[in-house]
Amino acid sequence: DGKIRRVKIDGSFAWGDMGTIGMALDPKFLENRRFYVWYADKPDKNVALDRFEWRDRTSETAGTRVNVITFSRREPPAPYHMGGVVKFLPDGTLLIGTGDAERPELSQDRKDLNGKLLRIRPKDEGGYEVPTDNPHVGDAAWRPEIVAHGLRAPFRAHLRDGKHLYFGDVGAVYEEIDLWKGGAVDFGWGHGVVSDGPTQPEGTVKPLVSWSQNRDFAAEDPDYNGETRLSAGVGPIYEGFSQDRYDGFLTGKLIFFDVMRGWIRAADLDAEGNVAGHRHVGHRQFISDMILGRDGYLYGVTWCRTESIFRLRLSHEIKPGPKAPPPTPIDEPPRPEGAAGTK
Repeated sequence: DGKIRRVKIDGSFAWGDMGTIGMALDPKFLENRRFYVWYADKPDKNVALDRFEWRDRTSETAGTRVNVITFSRREPPAPYHMGGVVKFLPDGTLLIGTGDAERPELSQDRKDLNGKLLRIRPKDEGGYEVPTDNPHVGDAAWRPEIVAHGLRAPFRAHLRDGKHLYFGDVGAVYEEIDLWKGGAVDFGWGHGVVSDGPTQPEGTVKPLVSWSQNRDFAAEDPDYNGETRLSAGVGPIYEGFSQDRYDGFLTGKLIFFDVMRGWIRAADLDAEGNVAGHRHVGHRQFISDMILGRDGYLYGVTWCRTESIFRLRLSHEIKPGPKAPPPTPIDEPPRPEGAAGTK
């Protein structure tokens, strides 16, 4: 009906990364009206995923609340690195990307759910089951919900072909765009004070793209305003549109962005889904998420701004920006273990 409805999530509140930070519609939403919300809980700063059923009256919607999963952020709880990735797979299982609770060692802890990619199957009565084909099922050394580890602060993601998950992982020194193709893998965070981007150890999955204060794309952004904070985010791949609104300019490209600096880039993907190149296509600071609309336009939402919903209007006539200077040597001082990043 064109109206914006609001459902209050009791217990969720805005502080640091906390609050309502991710959601997903049930694959059968048009039939069951169910949706899932990932949020940080006010009393103990834990994180939880709850299910709701959309009703015409928001008070009734709030009354349908059922908890699916809740777990501890450890003591003392920190207000950052909550995650935010919530994506359904075609088989009805759910992927959840969790943050490291500002404790990097948790990302490598096989018995802890922080800093991980989880796969679960929500149950009708609440709670969840662990899919029997998860990679660590039957291994007493691992929590069976875990399908990947070594994450720091996965924030936004795009699921391609129902199996390949592209996501942004907010880093300590390097921001990352990563790709999970299935299986038990280590994305590298938690092996030391700095173990992101090109500093990851051998045997871990390297990012498709990484950038830092000394290695970024600010020189190609004509609207760069001097912001030094960084925060990686992933939008959709421009495919499956009803009408191409960008004259082929974005077709098949992965959209990714920096939340804080505001640049938006489009990446070419090769046959394996890896990034073959990327270029600047726009600027909008404080983007918190982007989707492909039914009308073929890309839409986004920004946080902490009065004009929060926008439509991305790009042109195939956008000219390449100035050539970026060569990377300078990385001279960032080591951060103490557990140091907070920009997000």
